[in-house]
Amino acid sequence: MDNSNQITAENFVLDLSRRVLEPEEVISSEEAVAYANRKDNRTLTSKLLATDIAEKLSLIKDSKVVEIAGGAGQLAYEIYKTVGCSIVSTDGSPELIAAASERYKDTPIKFFTENLHSHSGEGVYDAVVCKDSFHHFFDSKEALEEMFTLLKSKGKVYIFDLCRDADIEEVRYRADSIKSEHERMRFLRSLNASLKTKEFEKICEAHKLEIYYPLKFSQNNLEQHRIEIEKDPIKESELSTLFAVYIIEK
Repeated sequence: MDNSNQITAENFVLDLSRRVLEPEEVISSEEAVAYANRKDNRTLTSKLLATDIAEKLSLIKDSKVVEIAGGAGQLAYEIYKTVGCSIVSTDGSPELIAAASERYKDTPIKFFTENLHSHSGEGVYDAVVCKDSFHHFFDSKEALEEMFTLLKSKGKVYIFDLCRDADIEEVRYRADSIKSEHERMRFLRSLNASLKTKEFEKICEAHKLEIYYPLKFSQNNLEQHRIEIEKDPIKESELSTLFAVYIIEK
C-alpha cells in the first residue's frame, strides 16, 4: 500500500482489499456514555432511513418492528414518528438502553437490553431492522439466521451498513469530517469490517435479497427532508458508495 495514500486514525490503517473483523462489541461504561452523546450527529441519516424503511417495507401502524443493536434509540424513535407502529429497540449495552429509555420516555417505544444471540420474541415481528451494526457480527450468516427467527412468515430484515466497495475519496472525505480521532478510528475500523455487496450475496443464497447500492433515497424521501439536507455541512446523504441497504425476506 502507498503510505502517502493511507487513511489512518489511532494507529489503525484502513485496508479495503480485505475484511478485517472486529470483536463483537458491547459498548459499556464511559465509552457508552460518550457514544450516546457523540458529536458525530447522524440525526438526518436516521430520519432518511426511517422514511426509507417505511417505504421499502411498506410499514403500517399495525406493523411490529424490532431493532437490533439500536444503541441510544434514535432510529427507533424516527421510525415511530414516521409510521406510528409498534417498535422494540434492543442493544447489548445496559448503558445505551438506559440512555434511550430516558431520552424517549414519553413514547411507547420499548427498550430492552438483549443480545442478538439470546434474543426473545421468536416469530413475533414483521420486520427486523439493523443499522450500522451488521459488520460487528463475527459470523454474518449466523447473525442473519438469528434475525430470521424473530420474524413472522414472509417478514423482512432491513440492514443498513457500511460497504467495503466504497469509493476511497468518499471514505477520505467522511473520515476527515469526523473531529474526534477516536470516532474517526471507529469509523475506519467499522468500514474495514464491513462486507462487499458480493460477499453479502453469498451469505443470502437461500433467501430473496434486494441490494440498494450505491445507496440512493427516493425523491419523496429527499423532498421531505430537503431543508435539513441543505443545512447538513457533511452532505452525508450524497455519499452513496459508503453505505448499502440489504432487504432479505424470510
